Amino acid sequence: TGVHRDVDRVERRQRAMWIRDRYEFKLVICGAVEAYRVAGELAAADAQVVLVPRAAGVALGADVRGSPRNARALFDAGIQFGFGTGVGPRAGAHLLRHMAACEIAGGLDPDYVLRTVTLTNAEISGVADRTGSIAPGKEANLAVFDGPPFATGSKVLCAVVAGKIVVQEGGDHAPEK
Repeated sequence: TGVHRDVDRVERRQRAMWIRDRYEFKLVICGAVEAYRVAGELAAADAQVVLVPRAAGVALGADVRGSPRNARALFDAGIQFGFGTGVGPRAGAHLLRHMAACEIAGGLDPDYVLRTVTLTNAEISGVADRTGSIAPGKEANLAVFDGPPFATGSKVLCAVVAGKIVVQEGGDHAPEK
């Protein structure tokens, strides 16, 4: 799998497609804050996309005007996409729930959006056999909320990483065991 970021500019997108064709690998576009402009091209290339919050797109140096149309355009084009946080110290992890909530408000099914931040991301990353869903034999990484996960008023009751509780209700860190 080849991963490229910031390929919204025509030259970079063409180069990513050329590299994909030349070396015959699966193309994954990370960031893609204006992927809606080239959804047809991405679908024809069988590309996968990881969308990031607009603020993370700014940190990646991208022009984020119009990016709220991204998820719907990718969905309509049949492109496999996930929601991510971006990379680096200015990544948009704190905005991921907000971005997902906006996409639900824009008409995407809440169950589909939940899948994009869990199993779809694991599939795109090639680790779905180990994580991304709750199943026997998979890593236990999950969060339990007091309401719908993407509702702005929902709070984390418990977070589990690698099978260990790391946050308990109220945001308190769990004692080491």
